Amino acid sequence: MAIAGTELEQLLRQLLPELVRIRRYLHQYPELSHQETKTTELVESALR
Repeated sequence: MAIAGTELEQLLRQLLPELVRIRRYLHQYPELSHQETKTTELVESALR
């Protein structure tokens, strides 16, 4: 099923605040490679 351009724009506008919040959190609390426990928790909760 294809999404029309206006539908996609609407969906992106709805998702943008949450995506910005996630990006800001990840940059505020960086983790070392292979030690990304909080990043993993954040991604898992976002996908639920």
